[in-house]
Amino acid sequence: MNNEAELRRMEFINSHSNIDEELIINELEDKKRHLFTDDVQVKKQVIQEFFESVVVVGSNDNSDFLLDLKVRCFEYGDEGSRTPVRR
Repeated sequence: MNNEAELRRMEFINSHSNIDEELIINELEDKKRHLFTDDVQVKKQVIQEFFESVVVVGSNDNSDFLLDLKVRCFEYGDEGSRTPVRR
């Protein structure tokens, strides 16, 4: 997914005043399609939209691995993965 495609997608979303279930489903199906593409850079862009970081630690015998995912959280605007705390 290049910058031009992303710009078209954002313009499409901005042109719709109501985000309905169909729009959400179509967007998620588009992300799924991009994850199954052969282009590694496209896969990377999709993963970066949903995860702040991905750490994979393999075992010595390659029989298993540890996966540490830091999920992005978009709540009340552009807070990203940061959780605001009031004291």
